[in-house]
Amino acid sequence: MSSMSSKNDVIALACSDIHLCHTAPVWRSTEKNWYDAMKRSILQLLQLQKKYGGVPILCAGDIFDRWNSPPELLNWTISLLKKRSGEIYSVAGQHDLPMHNPDLLSKSAYHTLFLSGVIHPLSGKSEPVQIKKDVFVFGFNYGETVQNCPKKTGLSIALSHQYIWIPGYEHREADEKSRLSAKWESVLSYNTVIFGDNHIGFSTKIGKTNIFNCGSLMCRSSDQIHYRPQIGLILSDGRVVPHYLDCTDDSFLPVEEVKEDLSERMKQFFKEVQDLQEVNLDFEEYVRILSKKLPKHIQTILLSLLESVR
Repeated sequence: MSSMSSKNDVIALACSDIHLCHTAPVWRSTEKNWYDAMKRSILQLLQLQKKYGGVPILCAGDIFDRWNSPPELLNWTISLLKKRSGEIYSVAGQHDLPMHNPDLLSKSAYHTLFLSGVIHPLSGKSEPVQIKKDVFVFGFNYGETVQNCPKKTGLSIALSHQYIWIPGYEHREADEKSRLSAKWESVLSYNTVIFGDNHIGFSTKIGKTNIFNCGSLMCRSSDQIHYRPQIGLILSDGRVVPHYLDCTDDSFLPVEEVKEDLSERMKQFFKEVQDLQEVNLDFEEYVRILSKKLPKHIQTILLSLLESVR
């Protein structure tokens, strides 16, 4: 990368909704090794960071799928992120937070990443970080509203884990309060705004403000069958250009099989749980007995859920 500044210089990378987890989602349960599958995506992010001279990575939340991720996953994540060639700044998503509560952040695996030195957490309560001369990043965790930018000089970037949508990039139950146009006042006070939470990536521009919703870094559910995970290249003029990940080695269950597993077989499972209510067993015993009738990948998910709520 040239030492001379230009409007096309990459000054940072944007990502979000990595959702690292110990057990593969149902749709990805055909992966030979789920940790290797996650590693493919993370390495592409780190290789891109190295390519652009160690520019910082700005993560808009949900690094983990569960706030109390097991030690094996946490140790693996720390070891992998130590290979970074630059800094990683992040805000916390609801999956990173115990009971979605920012006040309990110190109890989370996300906080351990901070203590290990592999990420630098940002929030609405912290000072902005200067990642380059006259380039400032302001962070807003899940549950924190994007505030008006207090700095009027240089390039201002807001990093927020907040569900927003524009027409064509929303889930079925998205409400008008989450529509981007409902949040314009504070959003438009920044040069660039990076959002996480909405797993459908998109970019747009309103006035002079560049808006980039990262989307998920990995395909996790069957409704993402045509989705292309992306990383945002933040340029020195505030624009964000998508860089699409290579997912050719990813493995998926056939969509029809996923639908069957999650509908008919799960309905049957819960019906049998109800039928066993007269038996003197607790809920955990119900699940362990009846899960044996389900496909192996669903058994694994149910049993891991039991472990997480103990």
